[in-house]
Amino acid sequence: MFMGCAGAYVEKDKLAANVYGSAAFGLSVFMSSIIFGPISGAHMNPLVTLVCLAFGRIRWTGAVLYMASQQAGALVGYGLLYVVIPPDVQEAVRADAPRGLVCCTIPMDSMDSWSAVLAEFIVTSILLGNVVAGMANPPTDTSTPAFQAGILVAGICVLEAIYTGASMNPARSVAAAAWNGVWDRFWVYIVGQALSVVFVVTVYAVFRTRR
Repeated sequence: MFMGCAGAYVEKDKLAANVYGSAAFGLSVFMSSIIFGPISGAHMNPLVTLVCLAFGRIRWTGAVLYMASQQAGALVGYGLLYVVIPPDVQEAVRADAPRGLVCCTIPMDSMDSWSAVLAEFIVTSILLGNVVAGMANPPTDTSTPAFQAGILVAGICVLEAIYTGASMNPARSVAAAAWNGVWDRFWVYIVGQALSVVFVVTVYAVFRTRR
């Protein structure tokens, strides 16, 4: 959360900020996967944990601890931005940001809420699809899934972040909304991502039974 959102503070230009932020999120996912993947699986996302829970890769107690840690980490990570980023940089970037919000997942004003739900459903399904693909065919090289996840997150963010923020992670959206006190159309992310989990788990279960 900290590394990804910090990337949005380096440029005031909206397009440049999107590219920097997308690259930062992708690299943070890659690095976290490399470091923590062999230890804990590097879920970083409650949705990934739910998918693993659905297929018995983790127990309920572990899942609850994982998700609590993910939310706490996101809250602390976003809060660190206020400590590390110089105040003048924060003010300059926020002055040019829509509604003065940086790294918040809010659908663009001209976007219909249900279109935003669909967009979040699609990008989250792509992300989770990569996760279940790794479950079905575990790679022998541990760096491969980390690289795939990083590239995937960066690519999705570059293409879709301007529309909904490309959340794909409820912990990330909750943290930004909580720190800024802005919950506009937050339900869009809950609905889109929840439907994505159900869809991906169902599709994977169906294909697994047919193999």
